[in-house]
Amino acid sequence: MAQATGAKAVIQIGEEDTYGAGHATPDGKLLYCSQFTLKKDQNMIRPKTLTSSRGVGRSMRGNINVQGNLGVELNAENTGILFKHLMGSVDTQRLRSLCAYLHHWHLALVGLWTQVDLGSDISGSGRYLRGFGVRISDATFNLAAEGPCDVSFSLVGVDVTPQSSSYDSSPTDTGATNFSMFDAAILEDGSAIATVKPGNIKIMNNLATDTYCVGNTNKRRSAAEGQADVSGSITVLFESADMMNKALGTDSSTLKVTFSRGDGLGTAGNESIELFVQNLDYKPATPEISGPGGIELTLDFEGFKSGSDLGLRIVTKNAVATI
Repeated sequence: MAQATGAKAVIQIGEEDTYGAGHATPDGKLLYCSQFTLKKDQNMIRPKTLTSSRGVGRSMRGNINVQGNLGVELNAENTGILFKHLMGSVDTQRLRSLCAYLHHWHLALVGLWTQVDLGSDISGSGRYLRGFGVRISDATFNLAAEGPCDVSFSLVGVDVTPQSSSYDSSPTDTGATNFSMFDAAILEDGSAIATVKPGNIKIMNNLATDTYCVGNTNKRRSAAEGQADVSGSITVLFESADMMNKALGTDSSTLKVTFSRGDGLGTAGNESIELFVQNLDYKPATPEISGPGGIELTLDFEGFKSGSDLGLRIVTKNAVATI
């Protein structure tokens, strides 16, 4: 048979009703991604018992570790379930008089199942690889001067098992139209800024992954979330000392990145996504002169909670009614 290829792989994702055990009536969604490396590894533990020879007895199986990365090019239609399980709960409202919906994500966490269909070149058990108890450990939104906004999600899970049939034979297909960085606009402290070069925004859920228990069949029992850390970095052309002085002083700031096409109100072809770091402090820094060319300033930042603002807000407007 022919070798399986990533080009032919079909990936589904869905919510569990019991952590680590999938869903009684799975409702899968096709996942559009550039990379999916979730995989299972298991320790092999060699015995130390002396055998009256130089030979060593058979190893026993140890704990299972499921982890990997998911790469996505940012779009408004297909990322909802990922944002939900990165941030937690979601409030959805229909926008009046429009076939469009506003989704507002809040910090919390729940569990996912995943499935990779390796294609018809593989038959029998093993064509489908099903992951359970999958949670999003962190995500990084990478901002560049051109191309898509690449988003990298780090995943951890309970187990991956080979299957011979699909978990959901008719998954929902929302489609996906990637945003270009040319669709982006950035506000720093409420004012438009046009001098940002590379940048990133990262959220970490600080999952507790060392939850292996005696008699728990080698698997994680849970992956409880800790506090959500929001951080990132931006590099700007040094055309003003304002941001440097803000970093060197004690004033906090905000950073909002909005991706929008058409009117951005959420109907098909008019989607938008807003990434809003609601409160941040820049790490004090000054620019360096590395040669005769233009000077740049790189500032790392940390988000923080203030009142009801938890540090990061994501708002999506699209034509997808249910996440």
